Amino acid sequence: MARSPSWLIRIVGTNIMRSRQSLKPIRFQGELLPDWAQLLDLAASLSSVPEATRQWFSLFTSRTAVDDARTIVGHCQVLRSELSARRDSVLAALALGSGDSAPATIHAAWLYALDMMIENASGTQTCTWQVQGTDDAPGTIDGDGDISLRRV
Repeated sequence: MARSPSWLIRIVGTNIMRSRQSLKPIRFQGELLPDWAQLLDLAASLSSVPEATRQWFSLFTSRTAVDDARTIVGHCQVLRSELSARRDSVLAALALGSGDSAPATIHAAWLYALDMMIENASGTQTCTWQVQGTDDAPGTIDGDGDISLRRV
């Protein structure tokens, strides 16, 4: 389904404008994901992923839960592939409202978070995650979610 530029502006305007400090930490299988993982729902909305994948990431970023590892790997691989294939359009959309955060940094953090999730979900049957600040999250998640991305 094709999306108009006004749709992208509205999505970016309501989501990415949140400051990095207001993003809720997400711990996946015990591992703290990068801060920008809270906006993987935005990443899915900016990409041409199936509706089921978009809905899954909307739930992933908003609640603590458990899911089948194969389901998680599948959604993560689909989103990762689309983010890579549509890099230029995603970066352009992020540039509209990324404030003081570089769109390339946000994009790289999304890819890194997806890679972490795929790696941690591989070889297990189910995976759990906690989103701090949700009613079902157990207390405070330690760590600042700040990571340094580097090419290897």
